[in-house]
Amino acid sequence: MATLVRQLASAFIQLGTVVIVARLFGPDGNGTYAIALLLPTLLATFLNLGLAPANVYHLGGGVINVALAWKTSLKAALFISPVGLIIGGLAILLLEDTFFQGVDKIFLWLSLASFPLLLLITFLGSIFQGVGDFRRFNALMLLQPALTLFLILIGLACGWDALFHVILAYTIATVLSLFWGLYFLRSFLKNESADEPNCNGSYVRRAFFYGYKAHLSNILAFLNYRLDIFLVNAFLGPASTGVYLVAVQLSERMWMLSQSVSAVLLPKLSGLSDGDERKRRLTGVAARWMFVVALCASALLAAIAVPMINILFGAQYQEAVVALTLLLPGVVVGSALKVLANDIAARGRPGLNMVTSLVVVAVNVALNLILIPSMGIEGAAVSTSAAYLVSFILCLVIQARVAGGSVLATVTPNEDDIIIIKWGFASFRQKFCR
Repeated sequence: MATLVRQLASAFIQLGTVVIVARLFGPDGNGTYAIALLLPTLLATFLNLGLAPANVYHLGGGVINVALAWKTSLKAALFISPVGLIIGGLAILLLEDTFFQGVDKIFLWLSLASFPLLLLITFLGSIFQGVGDFRRFNALMLLQPALTLFLILIGLACGWDALFHVILAYTIATVLSLFWGLYFLRSFLKNESADEPNCNGSYVRRAFFYGYKAHLSNILAFLNYRLDIFLVNAFLGPASTGVYLVAVQLSERMWMLSQSVSAVLLPKLSGLSDGDERKRRLTGVAARWMFVVALCASALLAAIAVPMINILFGAQYQEAVVALTLLLPGVVVGSALKVLANDIAARGRPGLNMVTSLVVVAVNVALNLILIPSMGIEGAAVSTSAAYLVSFILCLVIQARVAGGSVLATVTPNEDDIIIIKWGFASFRQKFCR
């Protein structure tokens, strides 16, 4: 529940930031802001080497302690950060006329400075998640967007009304969030040694062996939902990107419950043996209910999309309504997909998620290249939803084979769902019908 509350709070905070940027700077500025912040996020996703999911998996399974996980993470960050800054700098210089079309270089350089910080925050979050300390995990994930919005509002009150100041606020908020995470990490490190556990092979080798598969899968998943933004900017420019970003941001709010469940589910599943029947049943129930909840929430969002976008963002963003509607089917199947992918990863088979993601990215890129020039942002939305549908079908088949069940067993309601429904009605009656 705490994780869901954090997701809800984070969603509203991030939405507030998007509304302010969209209103102040229009579609062109909104697109510029999105592309600038995508650069450090993309680098942090590409270059973390899978250490974050490896930390969650090995800490959740009790294989290592926090001290060893942090020692390894810090060494990795010190090595990766300069490499990432060089790669980011080269990308700014070489891709300014394609993926960064219409984006001022100063915004890109400023946002690039937050890359090493985002990397360390990712590692810290994986440690809190791995040990099941979701209070600190949720606080760390919430702090950065909250501070960003707070600093933007303070800046506006002081007369800072340039896009540069908004990106600067994001960078400062990232610094403060990192210091907060480091402060609360201390309590874990006081009485722990960073010595290797008594098992075959060092943690670095085992983390890489597990993590590189999950890492490649995460890269492909990120590309599946972010490459379309770069392609929209390359084909249509920052203004269209700013409009499309509104549709993306609103559709992403539907991920809240599935992300919350996934954050809790991965370390929980990692602690259960593959032969434990509870693992299969828990995954099936979570996937089915994620689908149902996402379907209901998406239907409601589609129904109120026109007045919501008009009120929050203005008439100049009305084109985002159609794109949002076309993105929602992908959100629905993607909610169940996250649960299935976590089950596969918790069984020590993240490489299977990588294969699925590779196929899906290929489908998504091909469709984007075909549909964006002819359909505009609606083509990007169709491509993304189609890619998630393909991913869901592949992952459903793979998870059923790995778990030893059947595809129909995973998606068909059973007595577990009836128990949940009865429990829900009983709780409702007890609370509201006394």
